[in-house]
Amino acid sequence: MKRFKVISLIIVFAMLVGVISACSKEKEHDTTTASTTTTQWATTTTAATEPTTTEKVIPNFNPEGFPIVNEPITLTMLSIQPTSMIDDWTQHKFFQRAEELTGIKFTFNNVPTDVFNERKQLGWASGDLPDLFFKAVIGTEEELIYGEEGLLLPINDLIDQYAPNIQYLFQERPDVRQAITLPSGKIYTLPQVGAKSIHPAWYINVVWLDTLGVDMPTNPGELYYALKMIKEGDPNQNNLADEVPMLVQNTTRQVREFMENFGITVNASGLQYVDYDTGTVKYGPIQPEFKEALFWFRKVFADGLLAVEPSARAKELGHNYQLGLARMDASWVYVGYENEYNMEYEVIVPFEVNGRRIALGGDGIGRGTSAITSKNQYPEATIRWLDTWYSVDGMRMLRFGEEGEDWRWRDDGKWEVILKEGETTAQKMSYTSAQPGGQLSWWSDHPVLQEWWKKNYSDAKDNYSEMTNRLLPYYYVPYPQVTMREDTIRELADLRGTLNTYVNDMMTKFIYGEASIETEWDSYVKQIYDMGVEQLLRIYQEAYDALVD
Repeated sequence: MKRFKVISLIIVFAMLVGVISACSKEKEHDTTTASTTTTQWATTTTAATEPTTTEKVIPNFNPEGFPIVNEPITLTMLSIQPTSMIDDWTQHKFFQRAEELTGIKFTFNNVPTDVFNERKQLGWASGDLPDLFFKAVIGTEEELIYGEEGLLLPINDLIDQYAPNIQYLFQERPDVRQAITLPSGKIYTLPQVGAKSIHPAWYINVVWLDTLGVDMPTNPGELYYALKMIKEGDPNQNNLADEVPMLVQNTTRQVREFMENFGITVNASGLQYVDYDTGTVKYGPIQPEFKEALFWFRKVFADGLLAVEPSARAKELGHNYQLGLARMDASWVYVGYENEYNMEYEVIVPFEVNGRRIALGGDGIGRGTSAITSKNQYPEATIRWLDTWYSVDGMRMLRFGEEGEDWRWRDDGKWEVILKEGETTAQKMSYTSAQPGGQLSWWSDHPVLQEWWKKNYSDAKDNYSEMTNRLLPYYYVPYPQVTMREDTIRELADLRGTLNTYVNDMMTKFIYGEASIETEWDSYVKQIYDMGVEQLLRIYQEAYDALVD
């Protein structure tokens, strides 16, 4: 491994000064200005701090620079084992390089998701815990319970003292600190942080629309007409009536996601949303917009314009050039890159309702991906190890490995993954990257990392960025992340379980015509009230009020 330059930076008046590149060639291609960056392996702080004579001296620990420890230490790690990563993590290049850089070695216990949950529960009950949860899923309820019991270590002070890259994340994304802080003010886990998400989105084949002489729809009525023309007009021009105008994977979640086109979003876990004009929390499935949307879906289903199929069937239809409209994470998800079919699909900009458009989004924050337990005898070293993967060079290594061995710069100013003959990128990532499978403590949306990512070479055409930019002006989160006490979480779980099951069942019946919207809507709403929706709204309203206060 090449030698890494380690610099300690001081930020004065919250201005970041200087960027030192880990390699000279990268300097030739990195045009990001110093005022918008943190350095790569550098320890970057958000405020000037001077050591005092009262600070404790921790044996075998370097508060800055690398290695983190002078004499190697070994910790235990419990993680989720993705199928897309090699099983033996002692042979995984990321962990090998991380050990060489930091001096910290791990004894791994990486297990499948179902085994992970079982192993985690056994650990909570017996106290047989790892030093570190990494690539993990620690629920909010577990943080509340086992943090209070002392099994998880609060890391607020550790972050303040030894984690400058996480401090910088909090500075740039205050919503992250807010999202992972419990009502007690304590932080027990670190998150996976990405861009504010506007995908998946609704993609329609615009070449088909052009062939049919149909404009991009701007309201539900126009969309119905477009779907009908797709069904009847043979836009794939194979002389067969084989087009599927619109596809959803279910008549519950994806139907609710489409309701943004009726001016309502009903995708939070409790099907609640905030009317941000009034600060009032409302229950989506009893609103007039919800009812209007059900009428529309009943009609498109009855007229043969809507198919309900699993993702495997959606991909088959997409690759066969038979798919009109579907909800996708990117245009290529169902149709692939072959024949550049993916470039024929563009997002439907959410329809304007009452003077506004809303595109269902997410904050990009995945809680509970790592945690330090009370068993850990080296918490200061461990938080520094975790903080490394929130730095620019740390994230490059974590995601794509080492320059010159795993990726390289091209003469055209782009970079590419280095593959062996016959090797795929996925195969390469399985033994060089810690990213496969997710559940990773890092900041993939770091501005410097994003500039580097834009220089990734690909010979496949993609319109993802363009489509994202079309939707971002309408980004909308129906209900923010909040934290609640254990007893409240349990009460909500019971209420949600009862209400969601009933709403999902009635949605399917209404859409399939097995229940009448005209004659049964009032009794449907009454049943929701009888099931305790007012108590659910009271809990969510109090949590939201506490958050904004």
